[in-house]
Amino acid sequence: MDVGEALGKAETALGRDDRVAALGHLLEAWRACRQPRIADLIDVVSAAVTRAREPIASGRLRTRLAAWKAVAARRDPADVGRLVKPPWRPSIDTQVLMARTLAEWPDDPRIAMFFAELLEQMREPDTGTATWHYRPMLVRVAELRDERALAIVREVMKRPDARTVAMVQGATWTLEGRARDGRGELSFEDADVMPMSPETERIVERIEAGRGGAPAAKLRGEADFLAAIYAEPDAMGLREVYADWLQERDDPRGELIMLQLAREQGRAVTPAVETRERELLAKYGRRWAGKLDRVFDVHERVWQAGFLVGGQPTYEGVRAAARDDPAWAMVREISGEDADEIVDWPQLAGLRAVHDLPVLHAARIARGPRRPLVELGWRMEQWTRRQRAPLGTCKALPKLRLIGIRDADGDTLEWLPGTPVMKRIECVRLYRRNPLRPFLEAVARLGGRLRRLELTRGDVVGTSTAGWWLVLERDEAPGPFTRAVARFRPDVRFRGSSVRSIENLSGLLFEVPKGWLRELVVEPAARGPLSREERAELEGAIEWVGDDVRVVQPWDFTTGRQRQAKR
Repeated sequence: MDVGEALGKAETALGRDDRVAALGHLLEAWRACRQPRIADLIDVVSAAVTRAREPIASGRLRTRLAAWKAVAARRDPADVGRLVKPPWRPSIDTQVLMARTLAEWPDDPRIAMFFAELLEQMREPDTGTATWHYRPMLVRVAELRDERALAIVREVMKRPDARTVAMVQGATWTLEGRARDGRGELSFEDADVMPMSPETERIVERIEAGRGGAPAAKLRGEADFLAAIYAEPDAMGLREVYADWLQERDDPRGELIMLQLAREQGRAVTPAVETRERELLAKYGRRWAGKLDRVFDVHERVWQAGFLVGGQPTYEGVRAAARDDPAWAMVREISGEDADEIVDWPQLAGLRAVHDLPVLHAARIARGPRRPLVELGWRMEQWTRRQRAPLGTCKALPKLRLIGIRDADGDTLEWLPGTPVMKRIECVRLYRRNPLRPFLEAVARLGGRLRRLELTRGDVVGTSTAGWWLVLERDEAPGPFTRAVARFRPDVRFRGSSVRSIENLSGLLFEVPKGWLRELVVEPAARGPLSREERAELEGAIEWVGDDVRVVQPWDFTTGRQRQAKR
């Protein structure tokens, strides 16, 4: 059966709402031409078939493995969606079982993507694991010739760790041996995709329109969506349409976009949502970053509405950067010492924030030429009057609304309130362990636009600060800051008590001048309940801030003064 005939039968089957038959015909068409657009259609129809079937049973390991094997034994192509995405997280041993079983199935782009995603999630396996588990999957991806999966694998192969190199070399030797044995020469380069005839392409377009809905029909495939988003990076409505399109195809990036769009729309973000975001990014973030994955430190990235919009560039990444990548249009924020290497690139026309620069580099930016930056941050080192002058005015940054200073000493905090820039910015962000109260009292006497202070005494790694932040706000200036919101910012690299200790939060509250606050909200945090010592520490800090403060906190305890009032 040729491609056009198979696609015609798939279209007919979809017309009578027989998705299982349509899926079989689409697989026939894909095996004949390896077209990524047909593979995308297979994903869409497969997701619909999977939703209509019972999920594979969960429960104890033995129960769920028996259920998975029972489904796999039927070798029904309509079950592949359930088999590659069971409702439980497979262990490494379970992955071995799944991979060995599915490797024997007929060619299927869903299986190719399953193997590619497992390879992408690989974290420096030992040599034995690389040999008997990952290497066969690498070979099978080369055999399946799905261009989407091959693109993922090519990025995995660029990783520098020795075990990945050994795995790739072993897979390459295997493929070379196949060629010597006369079984065909395979590689990890682009798949040999058969071009579609005009009639075949029209059938694909009709199926895409029928399965994707009206908005998706206007934008054929992922490449068109991405091109449109790169052309209008601030169009959040377009990203929402893209998210719907992805979710119809059971693509997890659609979930990430919707979760992060909620934040952009001002909706409350719960610890559960933040945890889910981190899980998705840990699993798929490097793939979604595309070519920018090489540029930004994997631990220092900023994501917005499902797209990488910045982070901390590395020296090696900047040297290897593909400057023609249209994804640069999405970058809004860069940070760290090497940010100065790319801040002047014309590709970063949308850049709005530069943080954690050496003070010398920050002074250069503040001096000119003019830029549309909204945020500028630097870390304090030894500095001269020549550097202090441009930072005190930031004349080259007329749109500046926030400045951030890390490790500011007493002299800097005494100098800052008297600078011209403080009369036009709206927010100051300080990373500091030393006393802040004199600075807060001086800022309270300032007029201008300043309405917000962001303070932390958390632990710093790179450009990330894990721990407690205290955000102070006021309605008018001059005047005290009357509202405070405490937020806990987790970091998966921190396991120590210093980050999670309530001492950081209580220390910040003790810095706030007594009698200022009228409201204190402690947001729910992804950390455990308070110990007796922590509760006493926080209780004392809350009592310090004043008698008439409305306190909202997630631990459901009352201070001594509140207990007295009840009596």
